[in-house]
Formats: sequence, C-alpha cells, structure tokens
Amino acid sequence: MADVTIDFIGIGAARSGTTWLAKCLMEHPQIFFPYTKEINYFSKTRANNTKSEYEISGIKGYLNLFKNSPENAKKGEYSTYYLYDKTAAQIIKKYFPNVKIIVSLREPVARAYSDYNNIKLSDLKEKRDFKRAFLDGKKDDTGNFDSLNDYKTRSMYYKHLSTYFDLFPKKNIHIIIYEDINKNPEKVVKELYKFLGVDLNFRPSVLHKKVNAQEATKIKSLRYFINFLRNVVLFFEKIGLGKLINFIKRKTKLNKTFENVNKANKSNVEKDKLDPKIEKKLKAYYAEDIKNLEKLINRKLSEWR
Repeated sequence: MADVTIDFIGIGAARSGTTWLAKCLMEHPQIFFPYTKEINYFSKTRANNTKSEYEISGIKGYLNLFKNSPENAKKGEYSTYYLYDKTAAQIIKKYFPNVKIIVSLREPVARAYSDYNNIKLSDLKEKRDFKRAFLDGKKDDTGNFDSLNDYKTRSMYYKHLSTYFDLFPKKNIHIIIYEDINKNPEKVVKELYKFLGVDLNFRPSVLHKKVNAQEATKIKSLRYFINFLRNVVLFFEKIGLGKLINFIKRKTKLNKTFENVNKANKSNVEKDKLDPKIEKKLKAYYAEDIKNLEKLINRKLSEWR
C-alpha cells in the first residue's frame, strides 16, 4: 500500500462542468477512478464540525480506494471541495507532491447562480431569492458562516487557486474554462488526456452530452426523507462513530444508493434566466479577483466581464 501513488486530483470548481469531466476520466481505459465522484476524503464538507474521513481513517483509508487499480493505469479522483479547503491542499501536497491538479472554472456569477438553483430546486434547502442569498452568505447548522458552501465565496477563484499555485509547480496544474467545454469539447478532452499522458484519441461517450444539467426534485417528501437520513448519518459521525459509518458507506456503497434514488427523483428543468441588472451588479464583486486570476493562469477572461 505504501507504494501506491495518485497521478491526478480534480479540485473544482463546483457547477463548472466537473461531473462531465469526471465522466470523461472514468470512461478512459487507461485511467482508474474510484466508484464515485466527490469523495472529498481530505475535506470537511459538512456542518457541525464533523471530522473529515482523513482525520478518521488516515492516508491508508484513502489509498484503499485505489487498491484494485490496474498496475499501469493513471489513478485519480475528482472532489470539488478540495478547491475551497486549504487544509486539504496541504494534505495533498504532503502525500502526493508531484500529483497533477485539474480545475474547471466558470464565469463566477453564473456558477454561483447554478449552485443556488441546485440547492433550491434539487435539495430544497434554499428559500431566499438569489440576490439575497448571494449577499447574505450561507450559514451552517450551527448558525456560523459556512465558507465552504457560500455561493459568493466559492466563485472567488484566485482566492482559492493561489493556495495550489503556491504548493504545486505551475506545469502540474491544468486549467479548464467551462465556456470552452461548450464551444469545443473535443479540444478540451484531448488537452486533458494529453496533460495526463493517456491516449488522446479515445472518445468518451459523454463527449457531446450534457451531464448534471439543472434538475428539480419531483417528489418533495422523498427528498426530505433522504435529507433526514443524511442528518441521521451526520449525527452518528458527530458522536464518534465516523469510522464505522464510513466503513459501512464504502462497503455498501450507501452514497451511490442515495445518488441513484436522488437521480430517479429528479427531472430536468428549464433554468430561469438571471435578471441582467442583478447579474451586472453582482459581477462587480469579482472584478479584482478576475484580474488577479488572469495573471495567475496567464489567460484573458474578457467573456466573464
């Protein structure tokens, strides 16, 4: 187990084509990907100060996820919370200093609005209008500011990415712009495969498909019941049974079951367009961050302004 290394880790940003990218990685025959996206092993993703899986099971538990990988396969995963968690970045650097980092970025307000709609229509946890939710920020279950899930903060790419550029060589960080996926998915996928050193000519089945489109919950009572079950799981984690809970989730693929039930209980919806006046006002919050990001990644982002 000590000899196992990880070749790549996708770190975000949420609602920026990451599910499509993960599918492109999963399907490639020269890549080994764990059974699901969003392992978030190194990151504290939930409220009430529950421990991350790394704090509970250490690096051994993480490497166990890759124990069945073929000998010559490129091994990696994609967890969007890593982008927002400096502790996760430092843990990744500690164990995998030469890992390749993949990140997809989307126009900040569009990303935040997509995030908001996902929470409102799918998870049924958002009751405010978008402008109020954006300006007020998000709170966790204890009433404290939730920086890992705040709509506005999660789109501050320079703020988060600079941590990774400080820790890893620039040549090891591959930046994908979401808008480029829509314009030319073939080019995006080829450049990604080239970055990882796998066959460039492989064409994933999702190449021209929309993945993880905007959805709404069909049966709200079922969604509320799933939320209740997740809160029960969180309670058991909080009282010190996290290792047992994570073991059960991995062995039974409980997360996958939740995901499948959720999927069956959703339908695609036509996303409401954001009011242009509100959009213009909110874009002002990102002007400085975008300017700094352009210097960091050496690319103009005029289409975001």
